[in-house]
Amino acid sequence: LISVLGKIASSRKNIFTTGVKECACKCLGFLSTLNLQANLYESIIGPPQPEVQFFVGESLFDAILGECSASRRDLFVDTEEKFIVKILNLILSKKLCHSNCHLRQAAIIWLYILSKNGVRAKMKIIFDNLATIQLAFIDGLAENNDFSHDIATKGLGIVFESANDEQKKTMLDDLMAALVAGRKRAVPLTLDTQLFYDDLLGKASGERLATYREICSLASECNQPDLIYKFLQIASHNATWDSKKGAAFGFSVVLQQAEDKARPYFSQLIPKLYRYRYDPDMKVRSAMLSLWNVVISSDKNVVCFSNFEILKSIELLITMINKEWRIRESSCLALADFLSTHYSTDMIDKFTDLYENLFRLIDDIKESVRVAANRSLTVLIKITRRECSSIRGEKASQILSIVLPVLIENGLNSPVKTVKLLSLKAIMGLSKDAGIVLQKHLVLIIPCLLDALSDLEPASLNFIAVRSNESEVEMIDSARISLAHNSPIMSSLFDLIPIIDENILPPLFSRLCEQLHSSFGLTTRTGACQFVINMCLRCQQLLATSKSICDKMLQTLFLGLQDRNLTIRKQFCKTIAHLIKYCSQSKTEILLKFIAESLQNDQGFLFYLYFHQCFFKMNYAN
Repeated sequence: LISVLGKIASSRKNIFTTGVKECACKCLGFLSTLNLQANLYESIIGPPQPEVQFFVGESLFDAILGECSASRRDLFVDTEEKFIVKILNLILSKKLCHSNCHLRQAAIIWLYILSKNGVRAKMKIIFDNLATIQLAFIDGLAENNDFSHDIATKGLGIVFESANDEQKKTMLDDLMAALVAGRKRAVPLTLDTQLFYDDLLGKASGERLATYREICSLASECNQPDLIYKFLQIASHNATWDSKKGAAFGFSVVLQQAEDKARPYFSQLIPKLYRYRYDPDMKVRSAMLSLWNVVISSDKNVVCFSNFEILKSIELLITMINKEWRIRESSCLALADFLSTHYSTDMIDKFTDLYENLFRLIDDIKESVRVAANRSLTVLIKITRRECSSIRGEKASQILSIVLPVLIENGLNSPVKTVKLLSLKAIMGLSKDAGIVLQKHLVLIIPCLLDALSDLEPASLNFIAVRSNESEVEMIDSARISLAHNSPIMSSLFDLIPIIDENILPPLFSRLCEQLHSSFGLTTRTGACQFVINMCLRCQQLLATSKSICDKMLQTLFLGLQDRNLTIRKQFCKTIAHLIKYCSQSKTEILLKFIAESLQNDQGFLFYLYFHQCFFKMNYAN
């Protein structure tokens, strides 16, 4: 009879309705005796039928309670307490740790039914084993399906409601640990153990790849035994995140029942949840968002109270460089949202770390991480420009002292072109918005912008120039110079000229002399010439009172007249023509002597052409 009823209960044929299966399960519960308890389990092992397991759980409870059960017809000869201990131990020690995932799912349902009815009947054995039952339900949160998560969550709610204060604290500690680090179950590994679900992995031929046996077979076919360990590592990773997702469901149920007990965990929970809401996995994100909504429903300002802690411990700093790409991506997305909605001036000290980490992630191996990092960096640059506005005064200058070194050293000097462009865009934006606040930093910014003229130039231009004749090189160089002089970088450089004063001029001209003399970039040297020319036109009073500084600049320009590149010689000559009227009389005489000597050598005609413009400018100026 038990065999027939078991076949009906576990059948998946349409001829047996759910009601018939329910009756078969109840009959099995009525027929069970101390000697037939194993038959009751074995008779319902078959295809996965979660809905039937509720009836099985009720039948187990009927079999356990004996005369305490309202639906019980026959009585057990043994005591109810003794029998429920055996059943409970069997579920906890064997069924929940079985390698068959469907049997584990059924055991979670059985345990839930036993716990619910046992608490309702105030059975001592249930209350004495609350700690063990609690751990079993927490392990159930690590299962791969949402149905098991839902049942385990409800079971945790029952256990939490029945537990004392110490047990409640232990449960919250365990849930918090599972939410933060995940929880791995000790499930026996057999050849038929299912490691991957929902066709997560497969073969090109369309075959399923889910069990340990199939993975071993694939590794054998490929003659790569190490594939087994790689797949096991992936399965372990998935199990960890499944447990985190389940822990979120469990925590939300507990939080709804006892918010005051869970509030001490908010300082640790909120930063984690804030990032988990942006996890790439839709199921994990949904679970974390549900818990987040429960948390903020009690206090709408909970993020504002914890905003600096979120940035400090979130992971927005630490986990941005985590080894798992999904954590790096979620951290970047969370950072972009957090800075946009909850930014405060307390976070300025963290700008250096944020820029350094984001610059690293811009070159991440995963494209989605690069996109997320680009989004965060854009928001951070926007905030930096706003905080460094000229209306901020001394405070803006302090922020610039923090931000500029990392933008230049880690940004403009980065080998990654995207990082260079973003850093350059940030510095150009600062030069436009900061105004007079940027004055103290001009000696650092102007040379970097000039270097950027050459750094961002296409390498193909140098390749073409090397393989061209002299006339072609001159045409190419002229086009390069024209393009550089009309670039946004030069516009930003010209915007900085009005804020140069007598304190900035000496160190600035010293740096410009270094670039004019030793820089390898054509556009950098010619750009520096154009910058000096623009200063001669717009800072006449300043240069007129700085003859010694102009003399040093003129000396550097003299050396450039010996350069092999014709275009550079022309640019230097043009710069001398504008600068000479601010130099001392002795330097003017040296220039005239140099011109006279040059006209007497073999290249006299060329020098005459170079300096014709110089004479014209000098006469025009006088």
